[in-house]
Amino acid sequence: MKKLFLVITICISHFIFYEYYNVTTVDGVSMRPNISDKQSYFYFNDFYKNNNINRGDIVFINVKNKDYYRVKRVVGLPDDIIEMNKGILIINEIPKTIDKELEMNIYEEKNNESKSYKILNISKNDEEDNFNKIKIPHGFYFVLGDNREDSLDSREFGLIPKKDILHKLVPETHFIYHLSGYFFTLSNMFK
Repeated sequence: MKKLFLVITICISHFIFYEYYNVTTVDGVSMRPNISDKQSYFYFNDFYKNNNINRGDIVFINVKNKDYYRVKRVVGLPDDIIEMNKGILIINEIPKTIDKELEMNIYEEKNNESKSYKILNISKNDEEDNFNKIKIPHGFYFVLGDNREDSLDSREFGLIPKKDILHKLVPETHFIYHLSGYFFTLSNMFK
């Protein structure tokens, strides 16, 4: 009886897992140093149908006239005023990029006091490292790749409407935490 229950539980959990999560392999280097080319990740299917888009989220976006998705980081929200000066991202007059190298060409960008991430920026003086103030209208978002030198993002294709932000990439620690809790609970059922 326990084995049958285990088999049924595994089948149901498999179905639920694939209903909410999926796996993808990231293609390209635009999210280095945080995500490498050909690295596999889990993502929440249609996460933003019922959840808010937050600054710092890594998302799948649908770019108009493209037959594939891009993975980018949300850096600008509706009503934000965003600009970049010599590679320093400035949101609502507050610099978000720390202008001190953590290691060679790697800098830290802070969403707030508790959340930050690394970015890769080699030159900081190229044309794409500078843009004038943009006020983001309601329903739109500004996205950037973490590899600022090698990313097609909102600097090229403009603001992204909410309807084109599809899935949320799941940080490995978040996913492993929830998955380990699930299996811990499942194993306790059979003791």
